[in-house]
Amino acid sequence: MYHHRPYCPVNPLTPVPWTFTFSAKEKDSETGFSYFGSRYYSSDLSIWLSVDPMSDKYPSLSPYVYCADNPVKLVDPNGEDWIIDGIRYLPGQNCPDEVSESTRDKWNTMNEIYKTKNGQTLIDAMNGDDCHYNVSSDIKSSGQGSFSPKDKTIYLNGNDKSVGTLAHEMFHAYQDYNKRSESSIFNEVEANLFSFSVLSQQCEAAGNCIMEPANSSLLNGTPSDNSPTEYHKYYGDACFLLMGNFDRKKFNNVVSGFLQYSKHNANGKYSNGYKEGYDIYENTLIKNFLR
Repeated sequence: MYHHRPYCPVNPLTPVPWTFTFSAKEKDSETGFSYFGSRYYSSDLSIWLSVDPMSDKYPSLSPYVYCADNPVKLVDPNGEDWIIDGIRYLPGQNCPDEVSESTRDKWNTMNEIYKTKNGQTLIDAMNGDDCHYNVSSDIKSSGQGSFSPKDKTIYLNGNDKSVGTLAHEMFHAYQDYNKRSESSIFNEVEANLFSFSVLSQQCEAAGNCIMEPANSSLLNGTPSDNSPTEYHKYYGDACFLLMGNFDRKKFNNVVSGFLQYSKHNANGKYSNGYKEGYDIYENTLIKNFLR
């Protein structure tokens, strides 16, 4: 799919003025068009200037309308979408009627994540050009869930109501969106931190629970017999990160100790086929969510 800005008959050496409207999208003051990522929108006519890239799914609607002609209740950040069991997910909106129970469960779980600050930030960030990620109940692994970069699909293994599982795998999708989809301990630590942050924010909003760092699977209850000092440093650094802080040295230490101390690797799942180094990437993605 190719996206081009509309032709503007101005001097190419003259900067084109762009402003931002209530939709938070760029509006070219020369043409009056707003750029939504996949297509341009004319606010004067209240229509898109090209067809909806998802129009084949909605044959009863004109491919040029915005939000199914219901802009009061619906939003369309860029003409792209998340897909849950083949149905377009609209962040924060109620699940459509006449869907399966598992589809409704996943939709509601996505909405629960979207209610949190970090969840909303991630979901909105992934509403980008040519961004299509799927959520499925299918079982594709022995764990709680998995993400397949090949088909851009989160497999929940039937854990459709698990906010923690979906948030974890969504961060792997976010890593893929940022071209960091390789199997690595670095990525696993980031996903664990994001999942815990979403659960913590969910509890904080509900006002009826507190997420203790010790409840995170990043931590283990018993220090290693041959390295108690290293374990306690790992434990302390992991707690610091899980409490919503970020420090690269502490993050590096947690990545280094993940295989030995994390409950996630109790069965040795990550001991083979995963890159271990904390220096895989110069910058982390999770630091933007831990502040």
